[in-house]
Parts: sequence; C-alpha cells; structure tokens
Amino acid sequence: MNKFVVMLLDWLTHLDSAVLPAVRQNEEELRKEYEKALHGGAVASLPEK
Repeated sequence: MNKFVVMLLDWLTHLDSAVLPAVRQNEEELRKEYEKALHGGAVASLPEK
C-alpha cells in the first residue's frame, strides 16, 4: 500500500509542476476577458422579478 501512495504522490507532483503554470495563465486570461466584458457593458443585467 505504501508503494502505491508514494507512486501516486510522485505522479501528482509531476503533474502539478507541469500543469499548474498553464492553469494559472488560463485563469489570468479568463479574468482579463471577464473584466473587459464588465467594463465594456457586454454583460447583461439579470431581469427584475
């Protein structure tokens, strides 16, 4: 069981180091697009009930 846990942690560590920079970059790009939409009036307001 311990060998499995160590292998799993090793796999996850390599995955994180390879994937996290791309995730951060995409989140930053998404935030920029969201802010542009908010400031540009492209986001519609919710209808009143």
